Amino acid sequence: MSKAEELRRQLIDWNNTFPLDHSFRKKTGIIFNSEAHRAICQIDVYIDWLEEELFKQSEADFIESYKKEEQFKKGIWIAEDEGEQMTDEDFDSIVI
Repeated sequence: MSKAEELRRQLIDWNNTFPLDHSFRKKTGIIFNSEAHRAICQIDVYIDWLEEELFKQSEADFIESYKKEEQFKKGIWIAEDEGEQMTDEDFDSIVI
């Protein structure tokens, strides 16, 4: 295996082992295998990612809550059910 192939394999292994590392380094401007990169704790990278995900979810929940409140204020009390609808055959198959 050539040095280039070995380096490629190591990079792939690293990114498979630490999937959040690349996006964290892009976000912070840290170069791979630099002194700053070697000082990073992957638990901190995970916590940073988790915090971002929690903020996204919180924002989505807030927006959904706001939409529901606006619908309520406008008098839209019952939203159309997007669930599975029963067919005539489903009703005919009910044994009473």
